[in-house]
Amino acid sequence: MAVEEQTQHNDQYNPGVAGVVKLGQILTISNRKVTKLGFWLVKIGAPTGDVTFEIRLYSDKTVIASQVAVSAASVATVATYYEVEFTEPPTINAQVIICSSFNVAVITDAILVRWQLTDVKADEWSIRYRQAAWGEYATYDTAYIYTYEGKKPGAAPMAAKLVSAGVI
Repeated sequence: MAVEEQTQHNDQYNPGVAGVVKLGQILTISNRKVTKLGFWLVKIGAPTGDVTFEIRLYSDKTVIASQVAVSAASVATVATYYEVEFTEPPTINAQVIICSSFNVAVITDAILVRWQLTDVKADEWSIRYRQAAWGEYATYDTAYIYTYEGKKPGAAPMAAKLVSAGVI
């Protein structure tokens, strides 16, 4: 297993509205079977319900994978990392949105997702969904980790490395 990550975070996104709220990162995943996905979360007030982690196609926002991560009531009041292991890991070769999703009943009872208020990784940026609309933040990056099976583009299999080294 290997990981892809952006672990810097110096702030948290407070949606300030009731309704379904999603916050995450737009990135490209190339020929990888994503097995785990995680974000840093913070609870304010007394939220109820579940926090779900999702992977969506960026092009049309359809869900590729979705799994309940944690009960909102059990999220810590300080930044804490939470992770899901997908029961049916998807193989992805597309630009996607990885995000945390939560239904805010009252704006003082919410789950906040940690992000960095600067652009950390080239060709990636934050995205949020609230009040039935998606909005993108090209100068911010959401903190995440995903675990995958598969090779990085350009990585040679071990047999090819041994042949090129003259071992076999």
